[in-house]
Amino acid sequence: MVRRLKYLLGDQLDAVMNYRFRKNILGFARGVGFKDNDNNGSNEIVGLTPSSFDAALASVREDYPKAATNAMMNLVDSHDTNRALYELTLLGDTGLTQAKERLKLTSLFQFAYMGAPTVYYGDEAAINAPSLANGTNGPEDDPYNRAPYPWADASGATSVYGPADASMISWYTKLAAIRKAHPSLRGAGTFTTMLLGDTTASTTDNSSYGFARTGGGETTLVLMNNGASSNTVGVPAPAAFANGKVLIDGITGATTTVSGGVVTWTLPARSGAILYLKPATVAPVAAFTTTATARGAAGSTDRSTEVWSPTPVTLTPSATDDRGIAWTELTVDGKTVRSTKADRSVTISAQGIHRVSFRAMDTSGTLSATATMTGAHRHRRPGRLGHGDRDRRDPDDRAVGHRRPVRCVRDQLPDRQWSDGRLLRAVHGARRVAGDVCRARPRRKRRPRVGAHRALIGLRAGREARHPPRARRGRIDGCRPPPPISSPPGRCPSPSAPSSAPSARRSPSRRTRSAPPSNSGT
Repeated sequence: MVRRLKYLLGDQLDAVMNYRFRKNILGFARGVGFKDNDNNGSNEIVGLTPSSFDAALASVREDYPKAATNAMMNLVDSHDTNRALYELTLLGDTGLTQAKERLKLTSLFQFAYMGAPTVYYGDEAAINAPSLANGTNGPEDDPYNRAPYPWADASGATSVYGPADASMISWYTKLAAIRKAHPSLRGAGTFTTMLLGDTTASTTDNSSYGFARTGGGETTLVLMNNGASSNTVGVPAPAAFANGKVLIDGITGATTTVSGGVVTWTLPARSGAILYLKPATVAPVAAFTTTATARGAAGSTDRSTEVWSPTPVTLTPSATDDRGIAWTELTVDGKTVRSTKADRSVTISAQGIHRVSFRAMDTSGTLSATATMTGAHRHRRPGRLGHGDRDRRDPDDRAVGHRRPVRCVRDQLPDRQWSDGRLLRAVHGARRVAGDVCRARPRRKRRPRVGAHRALIGLRAGREARHPPRARRGRIDGCRPPPPISSPPGRCPSPSAPSSAPSARRSPSRRTRSAPPSNSGT
């Protein structure tokens, strides 16, 4: 250990091959010792109980920096050791059935523990490499630990070291997917021992071990049973698992509910479980309980999110989830109200267009998707056709929303039309679009005031008088002054013809402007 530690002080290596991890997990999965020439120390794998297994893991974590522990190559075999499946086979087993169950238990811990799971090729296919014994304890060294992979499309007999076990390949695939989906199982998360079955007062969990991993905003509970019989465990729930919350096993999909601060679970022989909060499966659904006609945006075929009604609209959103709803949140026109009720009801009576959204949180802390709807309510008023009574005309004669096409009555256009509460002047003779739909012409820009308009004309005339337009192609560009009397009306004078029109008088400047007449002489 001291020899390895000097490489992990931050200036040489990030991690090393964690053979101590191998000895510990194989010792727990076996439960009994095994000795050969491929192990360090006494060349023996020591059988471990849950409490001794936890002490061995803690000893390794104490010997290395945490950054190195999080990057360790956690392997269970390699090209220098016997195959894991061989070392997990015990006397009295019936074939490889029990050995493969222990290999699954070993790999489960490998993918759930701190560090980087390192799988030696062929383990994921349950290669049974040893076929001959060359030592006192069975097969040792080459070629048994470097057997070829039993490819189905390669030459040679796959029955010598295989064939590849498809169910074991699926098992490793599932473990990799679970680790990838849950940040608490990877990275620099925390490790907390939760269960030591051989030290509890219960007699139904003697061969069980449990720990919790926390990180990335979530918590995962891992349970393991290395015994030959089923165990029922009661584990103190981590802080993130409050009473009433539902946990799901990532391996089998089975669920359990936290009760009394305890997670109760049954582990079959030589098996494990990875428990985490069950994610939300059902999003809240919002629906209008009115018989009003639904409309969508102009030109859209989806008319399920907007409702127009001449009477007040009642909205009844509801949220459902198999774990229960912790709270619901209803937002109407930007105002949010939160409640513990799964079913809500709100009545919209104010005139205009309103936007309503609804979402829910389940008991596991998962937020559902947000359901949204928009609706409009118009009051009926007596009066003449026009802005005094917008609802008396045909419903298709009203705008559906802001800046949307104004629906017009065929062959008749009223004097005024409304769109989104704003008065639009009708455009007679507007181009029809899609049958009875016409678009309102944009309003013209406001003309300047009369005084400003006259001043603008005077400035333009003075500028043209100071800078006469140039002659081009026999015409005078920009002929803005009135034509001379001798020229035909509506034409500009020819550049060769003398002009008899009086020249434009330049406005006197302030300095040369004459003084007003005096009243002293009259």
